[in-house]
Amino acid sequence: MKPIYLLAIIALLSLSFGFPANKNPNNTTYYSIEKLIDSGIIDTKISALGGHTGNSIQFEITNLSSDTQFIEIEKGRRLLSIDTSTQDMLILKPILFVLLPNSKTTTTGFAFCCQSSNSSPHKSEEFEIGNVNNPLFTKLADLLEKDSFSNSVIQDAVWAISNGHVLAGIDSYLDSKNLELKRGVSLLLGRELPWYSIFYEQKSDRVFSNIPISVKAKIELYLKHNTSIDCVVRNDQGLIERTLLSNSYQPTGKLPLNLEMNVKGWKKGKYTVEIYKEQNNLLWKNSFEL
Repeated sequence: MKPIYLLAIIALLSLSFGFPANKNPNNTTYYSIEKLIDSGIIDTKISALGGHTGNSIQFEITNLSSDTQFIEIEKGRRLLSIDTSTQDMLILKPILFVLLPNSKTTTTGFAFCCQSSNSSPHKSEEFEIGNVNNPLFTKLADLLEKDSFSNSVIQDAVWAISNGHVLAGIDSYLDSKNLELKRGVSLLLGRELPWYSIFYEQKSDRVFSNIPISVKAKIELYLKHNTSIDCVVRNDQGLIERTLLSNSYQPTGKLPLNLEMNVKGWKKGKYTVEIYKEQNNLLWKNSFEL
């Protein structure tokens, strides 16, 4: 056997021994960045680019070995903030790359905050490599591969898993693909799919205020004949909190309704939306919680 072939085999064996590995569609084997760091094969500095969503994390990776390294930063990896008052960051898109012997590279990670009560990372704040211990994070990343979503909707989906936020916080109002994401998260968590979306006040000093300011939902009814419609919102004591429609004439056929309720300042609790025809004939009702 020629020496060059022998060296190639030895190099492949050294990569394979002791490391869990994944293969991409081209059948190339990539190795977890965490295992390569722990084995002293690569050195990595992880820092924030500023902000808490999207391409917000930078990896500076140095190959300390004399072999080419095939490296994977896995989707579902939770990067741990060194400053415990800053949010950990969750990688939601896998990164695969090749690093030549004794060389260095910089790459960006698609990452989102996963501790809503902590502050957003400032630029250059550093992180540890963390772990891939929560399978729900990986399954969420799989859901996100099915379509394109806004960073704000992705962030709400992350917090529903990492911090137990209500599923209604995932905005699916007038957006069918967001509704499918919300449905997918509800199945992952085994929680009921809400029929409405809650929107929260934006605060400059925190990433999540937990102060609801509006509830929105799209519903569709069918009217068998021309009629007048009333729509009210009742609190948990049965008292009318707000009137949305009053004696609104509607023709026969489908009746699509976009319900938009300003709830700023409302007490936490259960509220019920009731729709009547001809003032006192209940046509539809459903409840939401703040």
